[in-house]
Parts: sequence; structure tokens; C-alpha cells
Amino acid sequence: MVIMKDINQNEIKTMFNFCKNNNIVLQLIELIESENCDDDKFSEDYHYNLDSIEKELSEKQFETYVSIVYVFVCELSRI
Repeated sequence: MVIMKDINQNEIKTMFNFCKNNNIVLQLIELIESENCDDDKFSEDYHYNLDSIEKELSEKQFETYVSIVYVFVCELSRI
């Protein structure tokens, strides 16, 4: 699940519960900025920091249900 600010960050807990109840690992993908990227606006508009989510899940010992991946915004434009 690619997390994008003001688009779907409010769906994380719902997706987490769905995955947990169905014994599925939820992969959260955070878009991160790169100095080599020309499109800073995209990152500014859509970056959602997952640190608080990661901390919350860790405190509740739910790490086995979640994988967090960091993807540079420029890598998406090459796909």
C-alpha cells in the first residue's frame, strides 16, 4: 500500500486490521525525497511520514503483520 498524504493515509488502520484478520502481511510504502529527483512538488504534495505508524505498531507488537518500504519518488517515474 503506497501511502499518500491527503489521499489514503486515513485507510492504514483499516487495511492493517483487514490484513491481520486474514493473516496477510501489509506492506506500507513511504515515498521519500531524493536529491537527484526533479519532481520535488510531487514529494511535497504526497509524502506521508510513516514514523508514527511504525512506532505505534511496534509498541503494540504488530511488526509481524507489517512491512515498511521506502521508495524514492524518482523511482516511481521510471516504472
